[in-house]
Amino acid sequence: MVPEQEEPDPGFPTVQTPNPEERNAFTLAIRLASEKEADLIIATDPDCDRVGVAVRDGNEYTLLNGNQVGCLLQEYILSQRTLLGTLPPSPFVVKTIVSSEMSRAIAARYNVEQLEVLTGFKFIGEKILQMDENGDRNYVFGFEESYGYLAGTHARDKDGVVTAMLVAEMAAWYASRGMNLLSGLNAMYEMYGYYFEEAISIGVQGKSGLERIASAMVALRKADLEAFGDW
Repeated sequence: MVPEQEEPDPGFPTVQTPNPEERNAFTLAIRLASEKEADLIIATDPDCDRVGVAVRDGNEYTLLNGNQVGCLLQEYILSQRTLLGTLPPSPFVVKTIVSSEMSRAIAARYNVEQLEVLTGFKFIGEKILQMDENGDRNYVFGFEESYGYLAGTHARDKDGVVTAMLVAEMAAWYASRGMNLLSGLNAMYEMYGYYFEEAISIGVQGKSGLERIASAMVALRKADLEAFGDW
């Protein structure tokens, strides 16, 4: 635990923003991890539903993005449950439309149904209700690129507590094979192909910011776009 961040403080004085998607949220953790020569850093947001991960890479710490962590977890869960024979019948996994397509390749390898939903974890929760609780299929794992993950059906939202435990377990599993999460990710790239995603955040403030967002959405809906850039 980072001492300066051990006690809750609604002012969040130790970070620019308490968001595990941002490297600045890891500043004190990286400093402490460097002193302790720690292999892994796990950070959550204040309500502990999103999880960020940093991995020791020589003398530096590399932050994994939400797609990378999500795909690492999906591969780990599906591979180990297949090995142990604990995958339920008619299993399915879920990702949002903006999340990595590597997820689809992983699901196909283990003969698990891959679903895709709109952005927002509530849509993953909706699939659990429809297809697991009220249906005949079994939810295993879901994630969105914005650092939200859920393994199991105990919740209908992303869960940073269980995810942190799974990340630590997964890192230990790789360590027992002389690997870390970065080398595990590279092994997945060799197996499934190379995927690249990038998120760009544009910050706007106040009433004028809301108006700018609304105007942009209206313009996009009216544009009737058939292509975006070279796509």
